[in-house]
This record gives sequence, C-alpha cells and structure tokens, in this order.
Amino acid sequence: MRVKRALLRALAGRYQRCTKRENGRVLEEFTGLIGYNYSSWLLRNCGRKVLIESVVWEQVVFIGEAMKIRLRRRRVYDEDFKRVLDDYPTYLL
Repeated sequence: MRVKRALLRALAGRYQRCTKRENGRVLEEFTGLIGYNYSSWLLRNCGRKVLIESVVWEQVVFIGEAMKIRLRRRRVYDEDFKRVLDDYPTYLL
C-alpha cells in the first residue's frame, strides 16, 4: 500500500497539471501499474479531503494519505423531537 500511495502522489501532481491528452497517458500508466478501475477519480482528488456519504454513515477520507478514517453517524432525531423528549417525564419511560 505504501508503494501504491507513493505512486499515486507522484502521478497525481502530473495528472492535475497536464492537458487532457497527456492526462490520458498518465491515466493509462497508473491503471497499468495499479490496476484500479477508479484511477481517474483517485488522481483528480489526490491530496484532497473527500466526504463519502451512504444511507447510514458518512466517511471522511484523505485521498493519498494513510490517515485514520472517521465515521460519523447521521442524526436520527431532529432538534424538535429531542426537545419534546427532554420535557417528557422520565418515570413514564
């Protein structure tokens, strides 16, 4: 994985500065070395913070870095519901 990340960082700089035709060459080179199907997305977003959302969770990813992924759950209840719940007597729960 370290080698793949190093390759990603090295080629991403070239990819982000090049023209469209040169990007195709860089993309073919990277895909040939690594074999990922989402290579263009990785090269475009390398070094950026990306928020990936699902139905249940959110994930913050730093592309090209070996960082811990932080998962955050979405809110289940809105503030109005929480206010009503706070006012509700606890002995009835």
